[in-house]
Amino acid sequence: MKKKICIYCGANATTRDHVPPRLLLERPFPRNLSPVPSCLNCNQGASRDEEYFLALIAQTSPAPYLNAKLEEGGTLYRAFVHSPKFEQRFLNSLIVDEATGLPYLNLELDELRRVSRVVAKIALGLFNLKYGWTPKPESVRQANLYPYGFQDDRPTPYFIATFTERFQKKHWQTIQPSVFSYIFMRDPKHSGTILCIMRFHETFWGVVHLPHRQDRRALNKRQLRLFESEILY
Repeated sequence: MKKKICIYCGANATTRDHVPPRLLLERPFPRNLSPVPSCLNCNQGASRDEEYFLALIAQTSPAPYLNAKLEEGGTLYRAFVHSPKFEQRFLNSLIVDEATGLPYLNLELDELRRVSRVVAKIALGLFNLKYGWTPKPESVRQANLYPYGFQDDRPTPYFIATFTERFQKKHWQTIQPSVFSYIFMRDPKHSGTILCIMRFHETFWGVVHLPHRQDRRALNKRQLRLFESEILY
């Protein structure tokens, strides 16, 4: 029997990692949620960053089901009680826009890196499920997050790329309505790159630049880990 390898680092896969992580979804979980092979380090090492990512979305989202996670007894409430420093980091970076009254977070560099790792990890998993192979994490050129609101705040090239030549919206793959959907498309700026664009809880857009699906020179072999099993807060 052929050994399965971790799609994130190329080590032997001993677990399965759901894409996107179930932590970022709502119960009941969707039936179209697929797993990818993962080693224990990459799987467990991502959990802290994914919890941080969920807290970031919940702190800035108007969605009632996310706000409930912050209320007494909610999953994020319990996480904050368990780790007061975790909550304090958000309180220190939380700012309210005086013009709109909407909250946003002024994140430090290490916090931005955590967000970038989660967005990149999800995109790599989706890429593997769609194309059957995985680029090396170090081949990811950018993994960014943009606010989602009443106005479309994505950079113009990304906004245009989600439409056809007749300016009709392209077909998005929906994992869970109003919670997570995604689309792959050619990068309008770079012909050798494709974009994975994701929507998180109608609060943030995730945009990840990946090697073109036909460029197997970036095929995953033994490589650097995207995540390590360690406590980051």
